[in-house]
Amino acid sequence: MLNALRMRTLFTERQLEINRLLREGISRAEIASRLGITVQDVSITERRFRENLEKAVNTVNLAKNLSVVSSISLASGTHILDASKMIMNYADSEGIKLKDNTLSVVSGLRGYLGSDLKNGRMKRDVEVLILPDGGLRYL
Repeated sequence: MLNALRMRTLFTERQLEINRLLREGISRAEIASRLGITVQDVSITERRFRENLEKAVNTVNLAKNLSVVSSISLASGTHILDASKMIMNYADSEGIKLKDNTLSVVSGLRGYLGSDLKNGRMKRDVEVLILPDGGLRYL
């Protein structure tokens, strides 16, 4: 599956390979030696990888913003039932008709958070996007 994903990204095989080796803690000089290229080539490829990564993130954020009516941020430590009420109340205050009811919002949050839910409390922040059709997406 990873190979299929690589074919549809902004990254070259070389950029992905060098990034993987750098994350493994291998020095630029060692990478250059292994790949038969210069240290400068490693640095240039690393820089291009970071630039492409920034472009990819910016593109995803733009696409989300173009298809989002509104969003609400939920802080780590919030109880899932309170989070559901916050989402529903926010949508009501903005005049947005949600597809989901309170129970399905709780279920959606629970499914999204998985192991990041402990004793009913969220262990990380969650951004909830409200889509034009009234659907919700969790980030």
